Amino acid sequence: MYIPSTVSEVKDRIGAMVLCMPEYVDDISKNGVDGAYSELEHSLSLIRSKLDDTKYEKLLEMSRKSQQFFAEDKLKEGSFMLQDMHELI
Repeated sequence: MYIPSTVSEVKDRIGAMVLCMPEYVDDISKNGVDGAYSELEHSLSLIRSKLDDTKYEKLLEMSRKSQQFFAEDKLKEGSFMLQDMHELI
């Protein structure tokens, strides 16, 4: 399991999630959709020092909301939320 640890790598991971979720989730994480989001949140914690606290908390909130959308089969909303995260970073 590879955990992105730089801002650029996290943005790349979010981009891959937008393109691949949920059909090709195994390309992102061997632990499924939940694993992909867990890894994303871990990555966000690794770049936290590069973000202000407000932005970090907002990204966590957006990640959890996106994960919820995917769980509810609201794929478009989940993807849009990931795109918004990409822009925020």
